[in-house]
Amino acid sequence: MSDGQNDYYRWLQDLTTRSVEEQTRAYQRYNDLVQRALRGEFNEPRLREDLLRFATEETSRYTREVAQLSVDYYMSLLELGRRTNERFYEQLVGGRRSSRDREPQRHEGPAAQSPPRQVSLELQGEVGAAAAASFVIENKREELAEISFQISDFVDLAGGAPFAAALQVQPARLALGSRQEAEVTLRLPLPADKFAPDHRYTARVVVRGYDELELILSVLVTRAAPPPEPAAPEVEVKPEPSLPRKPRQTKATPARGKGKRTGGTRR
Repeated sequence: MSDGQNDYYRWLQDLTTRSVEEQTRAYQRYNDLVQRALRGEFNEPRLREDLLRFATEETSRYTREVAQLSVDYYMSLLELGRRTNERFYEQLVGGRRSSRDREPQRHEGPAAQSPPRQVSLELQGEVGAAAAASFVIENKREELAEISFQISDFVDLAGGAPFAAALQVQPARLALGSRQEAEVTLRLPLPADKFAPDHRYTARVVVRGYDELELILSVLVTRAAPPPEPAAPEVEVKPEPSLPRKPRQTKATPARGKGKRTGGTRR
């Protein structure tokens, strides 16, 4: 059996042992909690409040950590594919030496790989629009640095399968001389069929040629602002035209006599 197979079985055995130990420990603690509850050592209303508060706080934390593990898994697959491709082209294209002249390759386990330097980068934008951010890269080496970017899938921290998004990196490739620096801009469209409002997403951008730098993107998608209400049209109120007044008519009345009229003649 080769050394690689021995390492694999040893890792598998360690994983199985640790899994059994953790499950046994969790069962013991749960059983102890149940026994104490049956003995009346807990205040029931207070216990319900603590359980509700724990579920509220821990759900988001657990979901975020699961999403981070998913990103780590896919990034590890991408890294494995990259190393395999490099060995393929090195041996078939660039390697002209015989198998006896080649140096034996040392098996590297998971602990032998040094983790890349990680830098967090926040983006925020409205759904249906785009989120943007920028950062500066400086070549601190003496030799020329050829820099490119490798983008992972995006993961919704609230749950869901990873998906590809059209993250734009400008410039996509660049060459920096010693002590030179350049500004790199990230622009992420946020279509409604992929990004939901009030959700946070994460992804990784591996910066190749720059000391294995990783950008940890955290994208907050907000709701689109409601369109402004149309202004009410101004209505010009015109005063009603006043009707011309009719001339006042004076009614003439006959003057009354001072004498008293009777049925006969006036004396």
